[in-house]
Amino acid sequence: MAVLSVAFCAIALEEKHLTDSTVLKVAAIWAFIGFLACLWAGSGENLPMLKKLVVWAIVAEHAPLFGLGIACFVFASSHRFLWYVPYFAGLAIANCWLRTSVHYALVMVLLVAVFIVITYTRNVVVLRGGPLHFFGTISYSLYLTHNVLGVVVLHHVWLSTGNYWVGFCAGLLSSTAMAWVLYIAVEQRLTRSIKHKLLDGRQ
Repeated sequence: MAVLSVAFCAIALEEKHLTDSTVLKVAAIWAFIGFLACLWAGSGENLPMLKKLVVWAIVAEHAPLFGLGIACFVFASSHRFLWYVPYFAGLAIANCWLRTSVHYALVMVLLVAVFIVITYTRNVVVLRGGPLHFFGTISYSLYLTHNVLGVVVLHHVWLSTGNYWVGFCAGLLSSTAMAWVLYIAVEQRLTRSIKHKLLDGRQ
């Protein structure tokens, strides 16, 4: 959201198409601010209210992951190495270490490595179709619905049935169904309407 907000402001002020360079620079600044916020906040869930609000408001912990996704997308389009990729990867691992523990940071190292390898490999057969392709297609809508709807359904069904896995399946199914509806009804149409403005001037 921070990247989009600044990017749209840049378009409005400069009356230009959005470029890869602009998005990457904004994402890099956002990721570094997120890193500083994580460094300041420290680890644990029970943070003081001010620290919790700051970390939440700027999506501090996950900002580098958004940046990494953007950088990998640009690489996939341009096929040239970008220093932004290791930059975002390093900050993502550091944030995980700062906010959780070294064990979770090691898991993040593995996840980031897999993501980068898949991006650089490009033609991964298992991702071209089937369930992984479907979830990749609705991934942004699912990102929006999994916590708002999925977690709520999970807890309610879990409490009413006493079975966590029944709740988990209910939460997954409900959030996936809602994500698919959002993708069809909103995301596809919105993407088409803004694609010319955002992408035609990419450099």
